[in-house]
Amino acid sequence: MFTCWKTANQLRHVDAFVYALIRQSHRCASRYIFTNGYAILIMNSLERVKAAHKKSIFHRSDITASKICGCFHCGHIFPPLEIEQWTHKNGKGIGQTALCPKCSIDSVIGDKSGFPVISKFLGAMKDHWFSVIKI
Repeated sequence: MFTCWKTANQLRHVDAFVYALIRQSHRCASRYIFTNGYAILIMNSLERVKAAHKKSIFHRSDITASKICGCFHCGHIFPPLEIEQWTHKNGKGIGQTALCPKCSIDSVIGDKSGFPVISKFLGAMKDHWFSVIKI
């Protein structure tokens, strides 16, 4: 038995036996790239944007472990030490969701999320989550 991983950049080591099982599976084989003993799940851009959005909340451990963060509302890219405001406090009163130091919106992801913190990806997220439909 094997697991189909859910995030785009989440890598899991796959030994030869599991590799063979996944390759034989019609359900998953077309959704994976195998390289150097790792299976990488391939997602289309909409799936990636939706999966990355789940990493923008209750993510204090990811953010504090990240080297770089980005806001998909304003596009600001910054080190996590710039974050001064947090929301969604836990039982100890410690905020778990970062607010952008530039626009104060809770639309921050870090590189430890497994998603790229680059302008192009942040722009795609903004287009999906903050676009305005004109009627």
